[in-house]
Amino acid sequence: MTKNNWEVLGENIRDIVQNAVDSQDFQKLNQTITSTMTRVVNEMEKSFQKTDDKQTQKKVYQPYTKEENNIHLFARTTRTQVLGIILISIGYGMGAIFILAFLGILMGTLFIAKNIAMTTLLIIFGLLFISFMLLGYKGTNMFSQTKRFQKYIHELSGKAYINIEQLSYGVQKSSQFIKKDLENMISKGWFLEGHLDKEGKCLMVTHEAYNEYLKTIKKPQKEHSYEGLSEDVREVLETGHQYISEIRQCNHHIPGIEISQKISRIELIVQKIFQHIEQHPENIPNIRKFMKYYLPTTIKLLKAYKELDQQPIQGENILNSKKEIENTLDTLNSAFEKLLDNLFRDTAWDVSSDVTVLENLLAQDGLTEKSFK
Repeated sequence: MTKNNWEVLGENIRDIVQNAVDSQDFQKLNQTITSTMTRVVNEMEKSFQKTDDKQTQKKVYQPYTKEENNIHLFARTTRTQVLGIILISIGYGMGAIFILAFLGILMGTLFIAKNIAMTTLLIIFGLLFISFMLLGYKGTNMFSQTKRFQKYIHELSGKAYINIEQLSYGVQKSSQFIKKDLENMISKGWFLEGHLDKEGKCLMVTHEAYNEYLKTIKKPQKEHSYEGLSEDVREVLETGHQYISEIRQCNHHIPGIEISQKISRIELIVQKIFQHIEQHPENIPNIRKFMKYYLPTTIKLLKAYKELDQQPIQGENILNSKKEIENTLDTLNSAFEKLLDNLFRDTAWDVSSDVTVLENLLAQDGLTEKSFK
């Protein structure tokens, strides 16, 4: 029953993904795959219910609370906001007074008399008008920046990181503008633990999220030795590591911490699968379908995401398609992790304990296994 379920699930997912890639319509991709997997996974869960009912307690990275927002992650900008309002009032108020005085003197110079004193006053009032208008303009920028800062916090909605593209949609400003704005806010210390990724496409507001990002871009590659293994096992392991290399390459060419975390999680699970096979070659028959369906499907989705991400104009349809693929990667990942854990239950192999760190960062977005229970 397990193998039949595995094969049916693999074929269904392969067909669903292929249709989405061919039609470039990813709108219902995750919903369709989730419903397909829920049905199969629930059936498999029933067959394993009588055996081991142990649950590993996981540490979940909770979204920060509003209180933590103000105390630990974001500086208070009330003084800057008040100062901006004061500068606006003084700058534009005094500017209005001096422009009226300037116009009065100008009229007097034109229609009454032109002398050195009048000309001097004209220059003085003109310079004062410009100075106070600049002061008002500075106040407007200060006030506007504090309002945008609050919008950025609102868009984060408790998350430790967010794509600048998403902020661009929420604030109605260009990505380049927001990148410079965030850099300025970080330099001012408004984001107490703020960082931008290397590509300037993602804002991270906690040191933990930034450290996880650094891990994903500094992951070393290892040389593989297959001494003492049979030809069949070597072939499986070599194929597996080719897939891992391809996943890593996709991760390298797709910028942004959020998607990078998801791809890194996939890579970690796949690595654990083949590490297990190296130690337990007798389980090779159990991963034939995994290699035939899951890995090619994952690569296909990553390449589709890469193609979408490389489009020069990121319109709403492209952004929605990318988001759908991201959610689908999590759905596929969680379901197959559960399936593989069930298949390897006899050898007490547990993927979840090795991916906890990466899952912590994804848990805040609701990307947990609850939808499969």
